[in-house]
Amino acid sequence: MRLTIIIGSFLVCASLQGAISQTFKTVESASGQILVRWLDQFRVPPYLRQDEVNAGIIVLSPELVTVSAERIKHGVLQQLGMTDRWRGKIRFNFDSGKSNPNQFYVDSRRFTNGWRYQVTISPKIRRDVWIRGCVALHLLEIANRMASDRSAEVPVWLIDGIATELIQSALVDLSPSFTDQVQIGGTNPGLGQIIPTQQRQDPLIGTRTYLGRNVPVSVSELFFPTHEHVNGAKKEIYRRSAHFFFRQLTNLRAGKASMEQFLASLTSHLNWQQAFFPSFQEHFSTMLELEKWWSVALTDLTQLTPISSWTVAASLSYMERILKPAALVGQQRDQLAQRKNFTLQELIAQWNYADQKPTIEQIQNRLRVLNIYAAPSLRPVIQGYQDALTSYLSKRSEVGFDPNRRGQGRLRADRVISDTQRKLNKLDSQRRALNS
Repeated sequence: MRLTIIIGSFLVCASLQGAISQTFKTVESASGQILVRWLDQFRVPPYLRQDEVNAGIIVLSPELVTVSAERIKHGVLQQLGMTDRWRGKIRFNFDSGKSNPNQFYVDSRRFTNGWRYQVTISPKIRRDVWIRGCVALHLLEIANRMASDRSAEVPVWLIDGIATELIQSALVDLSPSFTDQVQIGGTNPGLGQIIPTQQRQDPLIGTRTYLGRNVPVSVSELFFPTHEHVNGAKKEIYRRSAHFFFRQLTNLRAGKASMEQFLASLTSHLNWQQAFFPSFQEHFSTMLELEKWWSVALTDLTQLTPISSWTVAASLSYMERILKPAALVGQQRDQLAQRKNFTLQELIAQWNYADQKPTIEQIQNRLRVLNIYAAPSLRPVIQGYQDALTSYLSKRSEVGFDPNRRGQGRLRADRVISDTQRKLNKLDSQRRALNS
């Protein structure tokens, strides 16, 4: 059995096959968990060009790998409120033949006494790939401690959230480069003393500032990121949103305990989404409740951070996407379903009410977030949509005859729909007028 998971710029593989042993020189970390191996001909780290420095590439020596990987592990444990009770041995191998600074390859293998991890990296590696890869590796090791045959699936938002937190809060550089070391005596050319240069600061300062200028991604996008979110144009907004999301979760009552329970239960479920809601059921048990909590959290963000209003054009463009939800539609039974966008008028007239209600509530949550960032001239229109949808849901739930209220006429669904459509048509006209 072989499981392959691609997350961002690193690759995680799980296999039950044994590894082919080779003769390496080794160095071990202080805890004994991390072992670094290298061939005799690869001992001196390569030269780092200035353009590589500008691109965020660092040079790792065997000793630096043990130091940095241990630092990152302790940072992860601190964020989760856990102590170091590692079980899985981690071995790092330098791939001197293929110099790919974006590669962080993990081969995870199950043995009779537990899991073992072999990491292949280039001595030249991007700083963000190194930190993010180590965070993912340590989270995987934590989650797999109780695993049997199946490796855990660690969510991308958790990896990005913790990695960003560590980068923003570290007192020392979590990814020291061989070229930046200060040699303090001794005869070992591969290990120098690392001088901390950063000062303690609120890790959320940068994230709050960034989210003050950019609308965060929705919970659905956090849970199911696209390629653009992981390695494309939306990478930074996803990373910052994941950071704020992680911090808000751990700030909940018993938030770190819930996060620890979440990691421990990953291997008991087919996917991590099934493990998430039982772990945080004290606060939210459904995606809709989580979306609402997320919109409230982003509203609270505005009390601490000045929000830069979008232009009218940008606000209208974002509103257009919110107001046209998508669904998979099949015309005939033997045809594959096609993705189609619906207007709100079509949604309330054509969809089953059981499908309408959660979709409309999700739209309301996203409109609430948009209202924070939208141009001031659009806010009355946004509120108009909110009021129309709230009124629709309230009246639609009362459709039919209530035997406890004698003399009341029967409230018909078609009348509620037509009244709401008129309100939405008027709001659409106002919205188009603002765009002209």
